[in-house]
Amino acid sequence: MFKSILAIAMAVISFSSVSYAGSANASLECVSDSGKTKLIADIPGDYSSAAVSVIVEGKELHRINEAREGEITYSKPQEQYPGYEVAIISSVASISQKVLTIQVLDKKYESTQLLLIAQPETVRGNNANATFRATLTTKDPRDGNKYIRYISVSCKYGYSI
Repeated sequence: MFKSILAIAMAVISFSSVSYAGSANASLECVSDSGKTKLIADIPGDYSSAAVSVIVEGKELHRINEAREGEITYSKPQEQYPGYEVAIISSVASISQKVLTIQVLDKKYESTQLLLIAQPETVRGNNANATFRATLTTKDPRDGNKYIRYISVSCKYGYSI
């Protein structure tokens, strides 16, 4: 029993992104085949901060991680990040394991607003610079009551200093 629990714990750790003090956030840019849908994200490095933006035909939806609120010097995060709403953003990034997912939850209702899942067979590169195809489901910035589901996007992932 203990060995099973230990094996599961090790698997979870190996699939988690590892960050060291002083590590930069990774940047992620994804574009649909038509070019109409774009995703731009900061994936946490040494802090648990994250930001995700989705642009569809010129309409934008911006989210910052609720953890970033603690880093913001102003009492209202929207003053420092105009147009961004506070959300719960989580990610798992392990390019060597061919895993990258991002999920954005509405902070108030904890419903999924965005889900990006890399297609493992398409991941090429390393933790510093990689490309892959992914499937994106997101709340539609053109109409906040609708979702765009299962959009195939091409993504570039990497660190910049």
